[in-house]
Amino acid sequence: MKIHIVYYTSTGNTRKIALAIRSALDNHDVDVLELEDYQPRNLIDYELLILGSGVYLGLVGDKLIEFVRNAINFTLKYACFYSRERKEPYPDCFQPIREEADLRGSNCIGEFHCLGEPFTYYSNEE
Repeated sequence: MKIHIVYYTSTGNTRKIALAIRSALDNHDVDVLELEDYQPRNLIDYELLILGSGVYLGLVGDKLIEFVRNAINFTLKYACFYSRERKEPYPDCFQPIREEADLRGSNCIGEFHCLGEPFTYYSNEE
C-alpha cells in the first residue's frame, strides 16, 4: 500500500509519532512530509493519507489545514493523529480537516491522540 504521512509540529512530539508510524508500516511504501514550506501536492498516487499535528489553542496546526485545503486529488481514505500536552483529549481539533475532506468525498478511517512530553518555555528575561 502507498501511504503518505504528513505532519506539523512545533515541539517535535508529533515528529516522533510520525516516524514511529512509518517504522511500524515498514512493509508498505511510505512517504513522510513535515510541513514547513510546502507546495500543493497531488495525492492521487496514495491509497492512505495519515495527517498529524500538535494541538494549538484547541485546533490542529494551520499549516496542516492549509495543506488539506490546497491538496490536489485528495485521497479517498485518511486517518488523523495529534499529540497533546494536557491529559484531556481535544475531540473537535480535527473539525476543519474533516470539513475539507468531506467536501472532497474522503472518508476518515480513524483518529487517535497521544500524550506528548510537556513543553517548557524558557525565557531569557531575568
